[in-house]
Amino acid sequence: MLAMQAGGDKNGAFILLQLPIAIQGGLLQAVGLGWLIEGLSWGAAYLLLGVPTLVLLYFTGRFLGERLASWLA
Repeated sequence: MLAMQAGGDKNGAFILLQLPIAIQGGLLQAVGLGWLIEGLSWGAAYLLLGVPTLVLLYFTGRFLGERLASWLA
């Protein structure tokens, strides 16, 4: 959605499309696994990095929410 708000600037849209997977890609590079994503298209990179991250964030939030609810009860 942010990429669409780049105002027609193709470079800005490109940068905004990189943001959601930049941290995960950087972590892969830091641990020496950057080769896993080097030849991937944007769509494949989003599937490989974005979907597992969303699942991890969901379950982390659910776990913390349950713990907080039981702590406050």
